[in-house]
Amino acid sequence: MIEDYIFDSQFVVHAGGIGERWKGVSLKTPKPLTKVGKVKKPIIEYAILPFINFGVKKFYITLYYKINIFKKYLEKIFSKYKIEIEFLEEKNKRLGRLGIVKKSLEEGKLDINKNIISMNASDILIFDIKKAFDFHFSNLNIPITIVASKNFKTSFGILEVDEKNKVIGFEEKPFLNFFTNTAFYIIDKSFNKKILEMKINYPKNFEEIKEFWENSKVIALVEHGKTWFPFKDLKDYREFGNLDFLFLQSFLK
Repeated sequence: MIEDYIFDSQFVVHAGGIGERWKGVSLKTPKPLTKVGKVKKPIIEYAILPFINFGVKKFYITLYYKINIFKKYLEKIFSKYKIEIEFLEEKNKRLGRLGIVKKSLEEGKLDINKNIISMNASDILIFDIKKAFDFHFSNLNIPITIVASKNFKTSFGILEVDEKNKVIGFEEKPFLNFFTNTAFYIIDKSFNKKILEMKINYPKNFEEIKEFWENSKVIALVEHGKTWFPFKDLKDYREFGNLDFLFLQSFLK
């Protein structure tokens, strides 16, 4: 039953960002197409490879920046996996992750009667897929599941202060014990109607909508720098760019 739920879902991979912070890495290659890993592959390929290996046969790729370059490379990349890809284009203006999903539902490019998986093309997450969907499926009264990271390591020292703001302690770059949003969302089809009814200005992301959070639950399945690798800027590229992602993904069930 869980497998049926997964395979009846629409996997939307967001590659529509401009990548302003990526210019320190490359001015020519869009971020999701930048090759990383011990075995060099585009970030987007590593991002969806666990789901290909699980048996997902179709992905929806959202595009805005350098659309023709994306189409050319993605069709070439994914033809070897014998999977289907469909492009959801933001042709005239940026819509944001929620915006492109809403527009695609309105136009019938996404099926209102199917679940939606929303994920970023430049984030590599390694987690037990079935466990995530088991958790999601166990309580569909809360229609959205957020895959999160716990124990996030900050890049800054933390000051502890008293009620008068006097410093009473300091910890250098600690691990912080809270949930961090990875922007990987499992959205049950029952929420699609609410997406269609939303009155929004573009661009708009899921995180900006109160109703989204009010209908969400969270499961911590990844850890930043170990099983969650968000490629945001040059620092992330230097830190994660040569890791053996194929080896790490080999432990997935």
